[in-house]
Amino acid sequence: MLHERQLDAAYAVDRAVGRILDAAPPNTIVVYLSDNGMLWGEHRWLGKGVPYNESIRVPIVMAALDGRPMPDPDRIVLNVDIRATLGSAAGVSPKTQGRDWFDPTWTRDGFVLEHLGIDPPKVPSYCGVRTTEWMYVRYVTGEEELYDEVADPFEMVNVIAEQPLIAAELRARAQLHCNPVPPGFSW
Repeated sequence: MLHERQLDAAYAVDRAVGRILDAAPPNTIVVYLSDNGMLWGEHRWLGKGVPYNESIRVPIVMAALDGRPMPDPDRIVLNVDIRATLGSAAGVSPKTQGRDWFDPTWTRDGFVLEHLGIDPPKVPSYCGVRTTEWMYVRYVTGEEELYDEVADPFEMVNVIAEQPLIAAELRARAQLHCNPVPPGFSW
């Protein structure tokens, strides 16, 4: 019942956004996003905070009403890119780590995954890396997961034992970027 009410609410929001877009001037850029996703039993989880696609893939749509083409939906974009994109459209270059989504010349090959489990932790603390091809995560418990995002986009088969070289490469990237690590965490 709750899920049905959420879908009904999303439909109402969609209709309201359509009315706003119809009234917006042509020099408008629209950013439509959510927070991290909610799991409804996928991977045996209810809620948020896990490193799986259903939780980390945030719905983000950016559209320029002046006729610019939509950004490539297959690129990895992050919420830190919003400021750079809007600044670029306004003709300024804000100091930010983000990148302009409408600039087709850049790509991002991955990003860090981090979570601090709160006492008592429903989801244990973890550090990891997500690329277009792989998701690697190491939990504070020492457990590791590696998923082939191309062959297994639903992240059903942990291939950590079958792909030691890829796991080592992504573990090294996670070690570099997960700094500082959560309390009690060790590599």
